[in-house]
Amino acid sequence: MANNGPPFYQSTIEKLLFENRCPPCVYGEESKKTYLKWFDIEYYNSVPTMLEVSKNGFCRQHGWQISSLGNELSTLNQFVANIKLTELKNIKAVLQSNKNGWLGQIWPFSVIFSKRSANVFINILKRLRTAEKCPICETVEQGEQRALTYLASFLKEKKGQKIYRQSPALCWRHLIGLFYEVPKELTLLLTDIHIEQLQRLDSDFEEYFRKTDYRFANEPKGEEQLAWLKSLRFYVGERLK
Repeated sequence: MANNGPPFYQSTIEKLLFENRCPPCVYGEESKKTYLKWFDIEYYNSVPTMLEVSKNGFCRQHGWQISSLGNELSTLNQFVANIKLTELKNIKAVLQSNKNGWLGQIWPFSVIFSKRSANVFINILKRLRTAEKCPICETVEQGEQRALTYLASFLKEKKGQKIYRQSPALCWRHLIGLFYEVPKELTLLLTDIHIEQLQRLDSDFEEYFRKTDYRFANEPKGEEQLAWLKSLRFYVGERLK
């Protein structure tokens, strides 16, 4: 399937960081929206898409997300259902092959054919249980990876490092992902930046709990009231619409 991901530039990285938004989270979501747009327009009845879906399927989340197309999915879903029907018939044929073959009734052929049938059966199950990715999940991951690549390039410049220090917007998962993309010196810098970030967050939590004490309950509320949200966003990822 053609890559119809939205354009992504260094200026986009900078803009998202100024907005304190995790670039890979955002770009993964934008890539998904682009996929769904083209899926709605033309993909759902294209042969490559039908073959891809019949092989990989959609995950539960994205499968139900595309269900909004309703009956327009009939051609695709009939194709997938028929592929699954063929797979089940193949399994049945393998299970019955030893039972119905006359050689399978005579020792030592019964042992040989039993093992052969079992091996074929296991191979079929292994193939069917292969952890193929949902095409939409894969699109999201590709978008996230592109953003990490751009971000790694952005952080090689002193200006980029300065901007990131002022707004360390990566979530935990994408921070770890970025470590794979940058040299050791940048990994160390990023580690220090986020240690400082989490230490400030811990201070906000301490301040929040201090103000839950009745003796200080009337003090003005501040950033400490958002500590829970900042923490959630860091370890869960960007909240996307």
